[in-house]
This record gives sequence, structure tokens and C-alpha cells, in this order.
Amino acid sequence: MNGHDILLSILYSLIACAFLPVLGKIIDIFVVYIFGGILTLILRDRNRFVFFYNFLTIPGVVYHELSHALMAVITGARVDSVSLFEPKDNQLGEVIFTPRGTVIMQAIQMSLVSCAPVITGIAGLTWSFYYVLNHPMSAWKWILMGYLMLCVFMHMTMSMQDIINYLKGIPAFLILFFLFFMFVRPRLLGPEPMPSPAEAFRIVKDLVTEIVYQLKLMRS
Repeated sequence: MNGHDILLSILYSLIACAFLPVLGKIIDIFVVYIFGGILTLILRDRNRFVFFYNFLTIPGVVYHELSHALMAVITGARVDSVSLFEPKDNQLGEVIFTPRGTVIMQAIQMSLVSCAPVITGIAGLTWSFYYVLNHPMSAWKWILMGYLMLCVFMHMTMSMQDIINYLKGIPAFLILFFLFFMFVRPRLLGPEPMPSPAEAFRIVKDLVTEIVYQLKLMRS
């Protein structure tokens, strides 16, 4: 254990805690302002985009709300009600739950339930990419998989209330991530030093580039 490893563990803990809400908000901005703006220009009517987002991506709405409910059950919270699709005001569905346990456990439940659509969205899209890359499919299956993946992606979002709830568990998460990067990671991966943030970014960039390349090969 040295100062370099401690500083990197703290840095990676902060990055890990910030990753999910930042990703969720970026997707929210992309869907509402960029994708929504382009589609509004094409359709020449904002209401048509709202219809598209609300009704033609229903599988994504259901996936989003089930993610909240599933995470609540897994973490020990009590699920009071689930509305998979009930458009009203600015929300399309709703999951009402009650945190249970110690103060720390309740904070963790609030955080994990709030960011659940991002976590399950990443898991679902990762599995979908793996399935697409490793299984030959007919045209209609390509269309179906693409549609479902788009629906899930468009609803991998976190509202401001979700982010506020997520922040309640940040202190506990920072401690858990720090312990992981400082003590558990070396036992799993060996004594090699942790990569610097620049090296970690390069690894992620290479992985994304490889996935894009494989997708192009599948389409050619």
C-alpha cells in the first residue's frame, strides 16, 4: 500500500460513483434535446415526437419501471405499487417503494433503485450486442433487436429526483468502492499496479472501437 495506490483508489471511487448518474443524464439530454430535436424537424411537429417517445417505445418504459421494482426487491426495500405505463404530467410510469433496514441500508436502497434503469440497461444492451455478434439472424430479427435496444437505450435515464435520491447513498458507495479498489481488486487481478485514468480511457476506447468494427463486419 502506498500513496499512489490510495490516490488512484480515491479517484476511481469518485469516477465509479459519478458514472451512472452522469451517463443517465447524458442519455436524457441526448433523447430529449438532440434526438428529439432532429425528429421534431423531420416530423415537423413536437407532439409527434412526444407520441413516438411515449407510445412507440413502450417496451423501454416497461423495462425502466421493472428495473426500479426489481432493484427495490433485491436490496430489501418494500415495493408499494408499480405502474408500468401510465402517462401523466412528465412521467410515463411509476414505482413507489419504502426503504427498510438501517439508515445506511436505506440510503443504499435509494441510490441503487434510483439508478437501476442505467444498470440494467447497460446489462441488457451488453447482452444484446453479444447475442447479435454471435448469432446469425434474419432481417426481421435484426429489426426487432434494433427496436428493442433503441427502446431500452432511450429510457436509460435518470430524472433530477432520481439523481437526488442517488446522492443519498454516495458516502456508503465511496467507502465500498475505495475498499474494493484498494484491497479486493489486487486479490482478484494480482499485484499489478492500477492503470492510470489515461490508460483506463484508452482501454475503454479500444473496446468500443472493436465493438463498432465487429458490427460493421456483421452488416457487410
